[in-house]
Amino acid sequence: VLAMLLGWIVTEVGRQPWIVYEVLRTKDAVTQSDGIIWLGGALAIVYAALAIGTIYALRRLAARPIDIAGQAGATVDAGQCDEDEG
Repeated sequence: VLAMLLGWIVTEVGRQPWIVYEVLRTKDAVTQSDGIIWLGGALAIVYAALAIGTIYALRRLAARPIDIAGQAGATVDAGQCDEDEG
């Protein structure tokens, strides 16, 4: 993601002075690729899948019981507590 963002920034920063000083017209600076719509859609689907997967993983993690006994997988119910200890 970082490489993608930095590549976009380099492209846009390098393009702007030519447009500002009217060496390059704005309509010539726009990409002429035919597959941009499909690429954008695919990127949106990948990001949505990653977001859904992350939410699913976090919900599963949050639903796990808290380990109060200090042992992996062990749980403490009310019958195991001594009445003297509270």
